[in-house]
Amino acid sequence: MSFYNPRIETMARNELKALQLKKLRAQLKHVYENSLLHREKFKGAKINPEGVKTLDDLKKIPLITRQELQEWVTKTNDTFGGRLCVPGERVVQIFGPPELFITGEPIITGLTVYDHNIIAEQLARYYKMLGLKKQDILQIASQAWEYLSTSLSYPFSMFVGNSADRLLDFQIIYQLDLGPEASRTYATAKYFKPKKALFTTTHVDSLGLTSLAEKWSVKDIGYEHIIFRGYTTALTAQQKKKYQEDWGAKINNMLDISDNLFFAADCEEYNGLHIWEDLFVVEAVDPKTKESVGAGESGKLVISNLFAEAVPIIRYLTNIDITLDEDECTCARTHVRLFTTNYK
Repeated sequence: MSFYNPRIETMARNELKALQLKKLRAQLKHVYENSLLHREKFKGAKINPEGVKTLDDLKKIPLITRQELQEWVTKTNDTFGGRLCVPGERVVQIFGPPELFITGEPIITGLTVYDHNIIAEQLARYYKMLGLKKQDILQIASQAWEYLSTSLSYPFSMFVGNSADRLLDFQIIYQLDLGPEASRTYATAKYFKPKKALFTTTHVDSLGLTSLAEKWSVKDIGYEHIIFRGYTTALTAQQKKKYQEDWGAKINNMLDISDNLFFAADCEEYNGLHIWEDLFVVEAVDPKTKESVGAGESGKLVISNLFAEAVPIIRYLTNIDITLDEDECTCARTHVRLFTTNYK
């Protein structure tokens, strides 16, 4: 097996839990002192950071929903909705994730340089886990904010493409000319569907691009890996099989909750989506009782960010149905894995 950070990725679970608790207590202090939203949530529950002495004590802190974040933006007239925990001059990038297009106030997220570096670390672990090598070119058909964060995943050569909806013009030239070993794109990108037939496209003359008249097949691109990025679910085994047949590449899932800078991804064993527990605490919560459920029981995904400086969210309740598995994966990684309802 290939590891980017073997000490962390294979850490014994008792050590991993101790590291989580240490980071959690520091993060709780950070948000309590600097985030108006979190401070009010804590006070409403009559708890302060010192009251969290174990990981189980995290459950005393109220959940935060997307609707609540949107309401805070409206009532405070604050772009970050009371989440920002650092001075504005330390924020080096601001972005609206794809969820921006959901009805209601957009949820804006900011990053510090440190946040960028940790995002790069977690993505580098995933890319190495998926089998990418240092010399590989990774093509990204994705949101602009990810170009910067992903380009910091320095173990890999980086090719930054255009957004997925421009794939049929610029991206085809990039694919054929550069021959990337891997591509990361939306699981729902309509322009990234396989073209079994040979394809011809013409480019805009004003851009100085010539007509691409030669015919090609997608298998000629030579992808070794395609990483499908989803926001609420994962590709099923049947979908993976079909894409693998169409593209002639290994197909992997990546779950992305941009609001909380969270990713989860397959390993080469295809045994659930790995989560880096040194960076997040995850829970499955009963949607009716809002109580945490045990490993293997179905619930809504809840994410607490342990590393973000700018706009971390503690106990962020998503609408994603999952189960969690804390057993060591056959890839030898010890961090928890999640399964969405359609993963298997």
